[in-house]
Amino acid sequence: MLPTNLTFAAAIAAFATTTVAPVIQSRYGEPWRHYHDELHIAEIKGHLQAAEADGVRIHDGAAAIAFVLWHDSIYDPQAVHGRNEALSSQLCSLEFGAIGHPTSVARACEAILATIGHTPPDPATCPDSALLLDCDLAILGAPPERFALYDIAIRQEYAHVPEDVYRTKRREVLLRFLQRERLFMTDWAHARWDAQARINLAQATA
Repeated sequence: MLPTNLTFAAAIAAFATTTVAPVIQSRYGEPWRHYHDELHIAEIKGHLQAAEADGVRIHDGAAAIAFVLWHDSIYDPQAVHGRNEALSSQLCSLEFGAIGHPTSVARACEAILATIGHTPPDPATCPDSALLLDCDLAILGAPPERFALYDIAIRQEYAHVPEDVYRTKRREVLLRFLQRERLFMTDWAHARWDAQARINLAQATA
């Protein structure tokens, strides 16, 4: 069982030796994934590693790596709002539950469900949730060329949606982020991505 007090770096190493690792990672190669794929997972992992290297404390590294690997483990672009996250949380509970401490499992599942509205749960019960959600949204503050590729990839995932409907709905989603008083909840992420995210979002919704 992975302990709750692992650093994120230690949790990555410990998880890699489990039999669960190749099973969960294989799902991100599904052919309908264009953004929610292995690269997305690698980028979030890299952001959390950078945060930890910068002195940001990750309280439960095991829960953090579980969030990274399971938060999009179920991804159907045609699913109703919230269904992918609910199923991903259930799968995390089942699969990570076999190797993780119950506290870490609960924290990871709470953070996964929080991605539905990107409002973190109570930090008392899920202390790393704000940082996890910030890293999941880091793409909004990516350099313009990476943001452009992300925008294209999301359109590919929603190829079943007519163009006029897609443009309207996509603009609504991005505007909701742009209109937030604070895009990123942690000071570390805010300093790192907020300015570029607002430029990207303003251009995408113009």
